Amino acid sequence: MGAPVKTAEILAVLSLATDLAMGQPLGFGLRLCLASLAVAKALKTDAATRAEVYYHALLRHAGCTAQTDRLAALFGDEIALRQSVAPVDLDNAGELLPVILRQVRTANAGKRPIAMIGALIAGMLQSRQLSESVFVGQCEAAARLAGRLGLPEAVQRNLGQIYERWDGKGIPAHLSGEAIGLPVRIVGVVQDALTLLGMMAQAEALEVIEERAAAAYDPKLVVALRNDPSLLGTSEDEATLWAQVMAQAPGADPLAEQGLDGAIEVIADFIDLKAPTIAGHSRAVAALAQAAALQMGLDPRLAYRAGLLHDLGYAAVPTQSRLETTVGEQGRLHPYYGERLLIRSAGLAPLGAVIGEHHERLDGSGFHRGAHAAELSAAGRLLAAAEAYQSLVEDRPFRVTLKPAEAAARLREAARAGTLDGAAVTAVLEAAGQGGGRKKPALPAGLTGREADILCRVARGTPVKAIARELGLSPKTVSNHVQNVYAKIGVTTRSGATLFAIERGLLRPGSET
Repeated sequence: MGAPVKTAEILAVLSLATDLAMGQPLGFGLRLCLASLAVAKALKTDAATRAEVYYHALLRHAGCTAQTDRLAALFGDEIALRQSVAPVDLDNAGELLPVILRQVRTANAGKRPIAMIGALIAGMLQSRQLSESVFVGQCEAAARLAGRLGLPEAVQRNLGQIYERWDGKGIPAHLSGEAIGLPVRIVGVVQDALTLLGMMAQAEALEVIEERAAAAYDPKLVVALRNDPSLLGTSEDEATLWAQVMAQAPGADPLAEQGLDGAIEVIADFIDLKAPTIAGHSRAVAALAQAAALQMGLDPRLAYRAGLLHDLGYAAVPTQSRLETTVGEQGRLHPYYGERLLIRSAGLAPLGAVIGEHHERLDGSGFHRGAHAAELSAAGRLLAAAEAYQSLVEDRPFRVTLKPAEAAARLREAARAGTLDGAAVTAVLEAAGQGGGRKKPALPAGLTGREADILCRVARGTPVKAIARELGLSPKTVSNHVQNVYAKIGVTTRSGATLFAIERGLLRPGSET
């Protein structure tokens, strides 16, 4: 496929993706990593602690796509919300409330006055409870993804503490003082300092940080930044930051082929957590592309990995923009962003070139470049056909879901019209069994059929009362099933349950659960 890929490159790609999802400049997480390491070195920490700082800085927001649909339902553009909240002290109502009200007002623009008032009241009443639930889910998701990447238990533990505060007023465990991991404390104060530096002069930013000392932050870390602001570094271009982060990676061994597949699956699951209706989409496209590649004599591993990563660029697209229209203007850029995030890695860049083509069409009517047939690779043509078929058979709120046979007819029509490659369409439809016969996986973790059904419904965002109505059960019975399922699979939040279902192949978009 290309040059060997190291774990640090996977982490850096995830960091860049979370920059987009959090509304930060591309490269912010890389800069956060370097500045946090500078602080750790100034404190004369040992190598193990510095390694934890490195991993924590890059993965701090790896769970940010978890339960994004819930944020979007209340606040609209969740990326704009995160961008607005980033410089705010979350325990300061005077700072936080105006941001919440402004976001709710923007999300409900154009509504009648009475509806606007209702939305504002709901925003004030629900925002704290919702944000706490989402934050806890994000912590669990980030820790789980880190574990799948083979990172130490200490790193996973730290990711469960990202919303804790020095004064004990954080979540989920209300840890205080030095009970919070030192890497968490370092990265937390550096992140906020860098955020503020992007908005105001250095002296003013450090003054804000000092005002929060002993509340949000470890006071000795605030003193360290005040005494030596150069620890925060300077704003470098993304390519320079990437090179510097790679140079300071704790480990340099390249991932084996199987390990690389697993690491890329982590990235795919990161993006598929963005909304229940797309959970499992990337893995489904990847499996279809891989099977079709074998029939066409193309590289099946390249097809599989490109399928996993094809929607990576959706990190930059607000959830509602992705789900409410077929392809809005923001959505048309997601192949560009996906390619952009991979270009710094010599081993991953070939995948970026393929995923940049997955919405192109042979007649030039696709996006983002509007490329024509002669400009498109065989792998790109195959991925385009696989993604088109899989999307047609999946539930989407903005259109009618097609039955497999109907989707197959639609693809053949596109091939005749000269928009999709005929050979790729044939291979994809054969790989899909033209819509039938995919064997259901064996149930993991000792789940019963009923429990697996309920797990999938929970993962897709269906409330307990709705599940009860659909299955003809009492809400209490469903709630008991949910608790039993969580205990069996070892999770505590919907985010963790969704990841488990994706990882085990239980969510199969386009088929009955």
